[in-house]
Amino acid sequence: MKKTEKENMEKNKSVLSKSILQTAGGLLLFVLLLSLFWLFIYLIEKYLGITLLINKDDLNLVLAIIATIGTAMYIYNSNKFEKEKEDIKRQVDLLIILSEELDFLSGNLKAYKESFSKPNHYPLYELWRVDTSLYFAKLSRKINSKETLELKKNLMKIKDKIILISNFKSEMRTLEEDRGEEDLIKKIEPGKIIRKQIITIIDKEILPLIENSKKIITILVD
Repeated sequence: MKKTEKENMEKNKSVLSKSILQTAGGLLLFVLLLSLFWLFIYLIEKYLGITLLINKDDLNLVLAIIATIGTAMYIYNSNKFEKEKEDIKRQVDLLIILSEELDFLSGNLKAYKESFSKPNHYPLYELWRVDTSLYFAKLSRKINSKETLELKKNLMKIKDKIILISNFKSEMRTLEEDRGEEDLIKKIEPGKIIRKQIITIIDKEILPLIENSKKIITILVD
């Protein structure tokens, strides 16, 4: 899941080079404007006979302003680069934590499936619930130029399925423990039906969503 040190260095160099080029471009623009200014003075003197006196101090002031602007642009772009790099690092770290959460939830679900496969067995713990609001708030629309929308949709679907399983679990216990002696309940055996539904939801819906989400995370952090 993690990039190699060499890949990170190459990427950082590429972004920094772009930042330096942007700064150089801005500085070049100022030099070009200054050159046009001197050309304008030359043309006035040559064709209109008007002489504009600019002393050495004024020229030094102009050059100092250009140098100051160029330095400021360089510092701005460098700071922007560092800020973007830190932001990406925070989001990648968050994705790694999400991957660990999904692994833990996957283990929960497999234990649930094993428990519900046995008659009159119920898991004693609740399923791990991923804090979707955290990831919706902290993850950008794009990370490393790759969309996060599909991952966020998966998290919402996983959340809904976990709530559904919890509701099924509660309903099943009511039917099997509180109403288990009723003739209709004995005849229909709704508890068995619900157990099968839970196992199907885990196998066919939630676990595939988790695996797909982990693949997306791998793509996002690479």
